[in-house]
Amino acid sequence: MHTMKFAKSALTRSRGFSLLEILVAVLILAIGLLGMAGLQLVATRLVQESFQRSQAILLMQDMVDRINVNRKSARSYNLGTGYLGTGSSAACGVSADTDCQAWNQMLLGAAEKSAGGTSVGAMIGARGCISYDATTELPSAPDTGIYTVSVVWQSQSGGFTPPGSVPCGQGLYPDESQRRFVFTQFRVGKLI
Repeated sequence: MHTMKFAKSALTRSRGFSLLEILVAVLILAIGLLGMAGLQLVATRLVQESFQRSQAILLMQDMVDRINVNRKSARSYNLGTGYLGTGSSAACGVSADTDCQAWNQMLLGAAEKSAGGTSVGAMIGARGCISYDATTELPSAPDTGIYTVSVVWQSQSGGFTPPGSVPCGQGLYPDESQRRFVFTQFRVGKLI
């Protein structure tokens, strides 16, 4: 008889212990799933950042190519301290006007439209800057100074504040740590 009571109480304790194990397993599984959801959110954000950087590089290289093709009028691309794109405040010279208008439309996302007709094919708050440094001209070749083409946009997350050497879009975003940029510097060759 004592054996049966002992078996019943051991069985009862065993059932309770199994339920506790199940609750702990469910808790561990829930924490794991929350971790996976957070990881997916971060991965999605990073993919978007990478896509925007790729678009910016393509737009930057497009303008470099346009300047090189129209090298005899390269100085007319100089925007000085102005920019094209979101809330643009500048215009290129007459001989570069068509290229600058096309680049402005690409910065605004005109390549892709939403169902409502809104341009959505560019980075958030995209702006492009083109500057020319006449002090870097080669002594025997005028108009051979260094051009800087920059594309900036707004990231959805903070990060680091870009250096002051990249003035394009500076102070135009809600937080400077959200301003992302790509830029290149080059010299237009003189054809003899």
